[in-house]
Parts: sequence; C-alpha cells; structure tokens
Amino acid sequence: QEISRAIDAIPPEQRLYMLDFDGTLVGFNKDPKKVKLTDGEIDNLRRLYDLTEGGVTIITGRDEAFIDEALKGFRLPASFEHGVYLRKKFNGATVQCTGDIDLDLLDQCIEESYGIHHPYGLRIEKKSHGAAFHFNGSNYPKDTMEPLAHAVAFSTSRSYNERASGEKVKFVAGHLVFEINPLNATKEQAVRDIMALERFKNRKPIYAGDQPADQGAVDTAIHEYGGLGIARGTSIHNPTFRVESHIHIQGVIAMNVCEGQRTKGCALNYAL
Repeated sequence: QEISRAIDAIPPEQRLYMLDFDGTLVGFNKDPKKVKLTDGEIDNLRRLYDLTEGGVTIITGRDEAFIDEALKGFRLPASFEHGVYLRKKFNGATVQCTGDIDLDLLDQCIEESYGIHHPYGLRIEKKSHGAAFHFNGSNYPKDTMEPLAHAVAFSTSRSYNERASGEKVKFVAGHLVFEINPLNATKEQAVRDIMALERFKNRKPIYAGDQPADQGAVDTAIHEYGGLGIARGTSIHNPTFRVESHIHIQGVIAMNVCEGQRTKGCALNYAL
C-alpha cells in the first residue's frame, strides 16, 4: 500500500513505468525461453498503458523478438539487450544505440575459453551484440557450474578486449547467468535515452528491477529524475521500495490499474 500511495501521488499522465522483465515481471525458469506472462498480466499492462496515456516501457536484457512474443504483440516502447537497441514509441521501429562488436572474434574467443575450461552443460546464448552464459540448465550442481561459467565468460570478455580494434565489451553477472555486452550498453543509459524522448520529458520514472544490472537504472530514476525505484529482492541497494517477489510487482500494477479506474468491484487480473 505504501508503494501504491507513492505512485498515486504522481498524476497518471505524468508517470512513466520502466519495467525490467526477468525476475521483475516474471519469475525465473531453468529454461529462459519458457518464461511467460499470463493473459491477465498482459491485459493489466495494456490497461496501465491506457491509464498513463502511454507511460509504460520495458528495459531488459532480452532481445526484441522475445519480448514481443512474450507480450503477444503488445509492442511497447522499450530498451533491449541492456540498452543496445531502443524502440522509441509504441509499435515503432527499433534503433541501435551502441557500436557494433565483432561477432566472429567473439565466437572465436568463446570457443577458446570453452576449450580451456570444459564447462559441460553450460548453455551459451549468442546475441546480436554479445552472449549469455547460462549455468542453470545443467545436470551438474550449481556450485560446480557457476565458477566454470564465470571463468568462461570473464576470460572471453578479456580475450576479446585484448584483440578487438573497435567496440569493447564488458562482463556482467546476472541471476544464473553471466553476460557479455557492449561496454557502453547499460540500463542506466537506457533510462536516460527514454527520458530524453519528447513524449516522456516531463514524466516521473517508476523503475522496477531485480538484478545488480538494474542498480544504475534505479539510481538514475531516483536521483536524476526524481522518480521511484522498486527492487525485487535484495540485489539492489537503496531503492525507494523493496518487494519479495515478481508477484508483488504484478500486484502493484494491478492495484494501480484498479485504483486508476475508480470503479467499484474492479476485477484484478492478478492472484496471490
């Protein structure tokens, strides 16, 4: 209720929800491709979008195709792959915000690092501007796979940066995954890129996230734009509010939709 009161203090047309996906809107799954939103949760996002006159965005490490499928074609303004790509408006085109990396060189560095450490069971997700090293789907224990995945991802990023002539990369730790992203691709910058759009300039950001990669975005929303930061779990320091589960994030969305409609007996597409 404290979260809802803080959000209610911001007029709906001045709110700008910035929502991480994995761990924030949905829970985690051993197979990252299998996470999904319910029809009711998507409907609540649609209703929230209408209530705020377009003030809902997604900021995620996922790629555009996955998010569009997860939202069943509800193509919100969004930042993808930790800020590499930006969709500036609803159902709009996506623009690239970072430089290109050498994917052939990255593949070579991955193969070399993989051969050195032999992390059997490690799943490598190749992206348009990087890679993700998932260690949660292996038959081996997490305590065994995590340091191996860390070693492969870290040595890959170091090897790439020693040999690349252009855009550099960085090593990022996530939940059950280590990622390699362009050096200047951050969710913090994604917040700034979205806030710089004309339609959002006078809005207050309400950022919700759950991972260390969301820390800068939360800090930016709060301290640079006077907004709110909602953390799921304990990985983010000094948010405005903290909740235990993605279910609570969905509850906040549902409650704000309901209160915004000011209708008795408003049906919530949300269940604890």
